[in-house]
Amino acid sequence: MTKLTDQDVEKIRQLYAEIGTYAGVSRQTGFAASTVKKYVTGIAPAKSKNSRAEEAVQEVPFDASLLKSFDPSEFIKENWNMMCVLTENEIAKVKELWKEIRT
Repeated sequence: MTKLTDQDVEKIRQLYAEIGTYAGVSRQTGFAASTVKKYVTGIAPAKSKNSRAEEAVQEVPFDASLLKSFDPSEFIKENWNMMCVLTENEIAKVKELWKEIRT
């Protein structure tokens, strides 16, 4: 099993952009269509630090201040019924639907 170089991966991606099929790229490069698919879809991205796949990913440190504050007491069992408060009109529609379901 031959390992692909970064140049092979770049060529596969360029050819796929031009040809649009894994089989077509496979015929041009000699690599199996399944191998072409792995590198086109990013399942097996190039290992180079300069590859486009890695450039697209930006690591950002966690910042807790960006989290919205929330009150976990809203999720206590006794208060679950308050999570869905319906208007009178909505209650009437639900009752209509239940009648349809029962018949």
